[in-house]
Amino acid sequence: MTPVHKLRVILLIFAAVWISVAASPALAAGKEEFKFAEELIVEGVEFRLVLVSSMSTKVLFMTITISGLGYYAPADYLARGIPEVELLTSDEIPKILEMRFLKKLEPKQMRQLFEGIFDSAFKRKGHKVTDADISSFLDLLRGAEIGASIMLVRNPGGGLRVVYNGQPAGTVNSIGLSTALWGGLTN
Repeated sequence: MTPVHKLRVILLIFAAVWISVAASPALAAGKEEFKFAEELIVEGVEFRLVLVSSMSTKVLFMTITISGLGYYAPADYLARGIPEVELLTSDEIPKILEMRFLKKLEPKQMRQLFEGIFDSAFKRKGHKVTDADISSFLDLLRGAEIGASIMLVRNPGGGLRVVYNGQPAGTVNSIGLSTALWGGLTN
């Protein structure tokens, strides 16, 4: 293949990726498009939205928003005046992270996304989590359609419950896993 042909192939691939990504609604999404509820009641406990963020990835020269992230803390802790940073990082306070997807992810992509989050958390903080705990959590994950909601409900005892579009998917009881995952998603 001549250098001109190689260049044409590269340009065609770049154009195809650009067109498929540019057509995605996730590219131009703003935080206002995530539509998180201001309050949630889970198992009789009222939680309030304290932070909205997003999860993005880089594709070639562009940043694509994959999902919105809504962080919830118990209303009674907020009423006590506990700082939001402590609410989101303390292992002693229950919390909820809701992910609203702006991009469709296949099950394999979802697993890769969370494996990257775990890798990031481990490198930064040295969390100790067993392979069995990670495998148990990853087995709960499915793909996500555009608009899907995945909630990660973290209990102070270390349990991490996964809820897909309002339906329980399962729980992993591991303090190390929930700390590593939460650390990877809040930093």
